[in-house]
Amino acid sequence: MDRALVHWFRRIGLVRPWLIALVMALAAILSVSNAVSAQGEGEGARELFRETVEPFELALSVEPAEVVAGVVHLAVTVLVAGESTPVLGAVVNIVATASDGSALQSRAVSEPARPGIYDANLSMEPGGLWTVTVDVSKDGLGSASHEVSLAVGDLPLSAGLAGTLLWFLTTAALVGGGMYLWRRSRKALSGR
Repeated sequence: MDRALVHWFRRIGLVRPWLIALVMALAAILSVSNAVSAQGEGEGARELFRETVEPFELALSVEPAEVVAGVVHLAVTVLVAGESTPVLGAVVNIVATASDGSALQSRAVSEPARPGIYDANLSMEPGGLWTVTVDVSKDGLGSASHEVSLAVGDLPLSAGLAGTLLWFLTTAALVGGGMYLWRRSRKALSGR
């Protein structure tokens, strides 16, 4: 049964060894190529500051290291000044102000697996110079605030070579497949 099916496909021209090899090679190339990330190529976090602001030692990290417009992950490390022990149960607020005056605010939250580290995500758009203010307070210890500037790059508009190549290959496959089917149907109808 399988041989008959393969023979029928070959007779109508749907199976060509070079076409199968080409499709497999393109699939292998596209699966091996790196995925394009909206926030860069997977850089790690970058520490913006580490300061002692009594009664805390504060550190602010941003991820990705090269920040572009879009969602930005901020991690605030809160330690007791002079002791370097994590502060649990602190209230950490992050306010980001764009150069045009618009502001975003988020409360950073801590995971039990990472004591003393408070995480927040902000959608920092448009690109430009942003001012990030970290406010920390803890009952029994007090409160502290620190401000830092953060340059946010504009989002690149190009899809890159991989995206352009994939678009052309998809378009060519659709147009070529349509033309092939049209030609085969015309040929089959003219033979009747």
